[in-house]
Amino acid sequence: MKKIEMEIECPYCGGTGLLSGMGEGDGTAVVCHQCNGTGVFSYSYLYKDFTGRKTKEGVKRVYLNSMQKILYQRIVLESLGKK
Repeated sequence: MKKIEMEIECPYCGGTGLLSGMGEGDGTAVVCHQCNGTGVFSYSYLYKDFTGRKTKEGVKRVYLNSMQKILYQRIVLESLGKK
């Protein structure tokens, strides 16, 4: 496994180190809970190099989208009076 590590602008507070929203009210903020007020976020990611598409054992049928399949089956079963 390889690892990428970098320090980036905190995506939660936009690098300010502060968060303000509906709960804080006008002119107030809280210290960002992700960067502890530093404005910097330590990002790390473990990965393997891509060596080609792998096979998935035991798969007999593939759908483009699982929700379409579930919804379609439900519509068909309901139209046949089955649930």
